[in-house]
Amino acid sequence: SVFGRDPGPFVALAFNCSHWCLYGLFGFVYTGDWQRLIMVYSNILGSLLGIFYTIVYRINCDSSAGRARWYFYLRLAALIAGVEAFVLLTWPARSVLVMLGCMSTSLSISVAVSPLLTLRTVLQTRSSASMPADLVIASLVSNLLWLACGAIVAD
Repeated sequence: SVFGRDPGPFVALAFNCSHWCLYGLFGFVYTGDWQRLIMVYSNILGSLLGIFYTIVYRINCDSSAGRARWYFYLRLAALIAGVEAFVLLTWPARSVLVMLGCMSTSLSISVAVSPLLTLRTVLQTRSSASMPADLVIASLVSNLLWLACGAIVAD
């Protein structure tokens, strides 16, 4: 059982961290700047864990509604990835790098707001048990670390 949790936060985490890895790899290949790989190093674990959580959710989900949402989120991620693959193959490299950076930032926002997907359940049951508190705390810590990193490098 997945205790009524929505799969959105797990899919968002996997897709977002994988996207930051792609951004770092593409940035390194395009610019040759080794410092771009920091995006890969800092997101690879989140990507792997997000994929793991997404798979474990599907294995343990005994609700047809939960499985339907899981498939919906995966199809949405595949659609976005397909559009990006087209852009990657047709746009100039500099424009692709900017687009990947903008999309990565947008996906980070999606991870931050994804716990709100359970808001209806929280209001109906008057219980926050369906909220992924561990993901909320991890996201908060991660965002604070990135804020500190940005302040340190004056970015």
